[in-house]
Amino acid sequence: MNFEVIAKNFEVSDDLLKKFDHSLNKLRHSLKSFAHFEKKGSIIIERRPRKEEFKAKIVFHLPKHTIATEDLGNSPEQALHKAAEDARDRVLKIKDLFKDTHERIRKTKTT
Repeated sequence: MNFEVIAKNFEVSDDLLKKFDHSLNKLRHSLKSFAHFEKKGSIIIERRPRKEEFKAKIVFHLPKHTIATEDLGNSPEQALHKAAEDARDRVLKIKDLFKDTHERIRKTKTT
């Protein structure tokens, strides 16, 4: 899945994009089973003006589900990493739901 990165109140360097890509590797790996449902997701990283913290938001769509996570961190990498881990956990739960559903359907057909 491809993600569009939007930065608010700060500039994103090439090094930072590489770190973002590294943070998203586990999430992308868990999304491989949804490759047939390829849509673009968005990542919004915002530097909070009054506080020295960053807010990361990840939004993407899966069949019958919309995944939206938000998290805070002291750096943009930390905020994105936390949000990506939350999104990965949700994707894994959805994969388990689909597996359970397909298993039940398969068992009812054989019975």
